[in-house]
Amino acid sequence: MMECYDPLESPPPEEWLDMDEAERLSLVEDYHRRALHRARSFPSPCRRLAPILLISSFAIAWRV
Repeated sequence: MMECYDPLESPPPEEWLDMDEAERLSLVEDYHRRALHRARSFPSPCRRLAPILLISSFAIAWRV
């Protein structure tokens, strides 16, 4: 299982798809919480979900 999410690095598609949606969301939210301490601005829920949807789409396309 992935230990952390980094939007600058593409996660392994198989590993990403093996996680359930709650795990993906938790990883992305943890990243943004850490970024909050650096930038002092927390993105909207929509901006937190966008990377999950995008990466999942690429991972599914890669699998096919």
